[in-house]
Amino acid sequence: MRQLLVVVLGVLLMSGCANNIGLNPETNVSKFDGVKTVTIQPHGADCCMSIGAFWTEKVPDMAVLNLTTYVKYMNLESAELRIDDRIIKLRPVDTLTKFEQMMPGDNAVNMPTSTRGFALPLSDLKQVMTAKTSMIRLTTLSDGAIVGTIKEGQNDTKAYYALQRFLSQIPIK
Repeated sequence: MRQLLVVVLGVLLMSGCANNIGLNPETNVSKFDGVKTVTIQPHGADCCMSIGAFWTEKVPDMAVLNLTTYVKYMNLESAELRIDDRIIKLRPVDTLTKFEQMMPGDNAVNMPTSTRGFALPLSDLKQVMTAKTSMIRLTTLSDGAIVGTIKEGQNDTKAYYALQRFLSQIPIK
């Protein structure tokens, strides 16, 4: 019995580190105009960057990547997506970077975050899922550039699986 308990605890601990586990996307239909939206909260791409996403059927061929950095406040100026050897400049949708505390009032996790949305064609986001290498480069006004890996060869991230779940909720045309 004791050995079984040790094995079960080991499996639980190891599955907690799995990249393919995370939050599910939220799908909503507006009571006002009946428009469907899909949102997924940011998931880790690398140690200091997370990627979330938003889609609305009002602009069905586009998606917004909500890029978040941690540790300190940074003005997020621009973003580029690398899909294998192709680099795509993303369009900012927010005028300014949003600054927040990760968990306001919690002294244990009182970490500053910076978030800004960037738009891209949905077809490009779908290519991230089949690419061998996909990365995001965020350029800041103060700290140069930060690179977040979504997938590189056999190595993937929580962001990769979150985007997979996100795309699965968007109707296929």
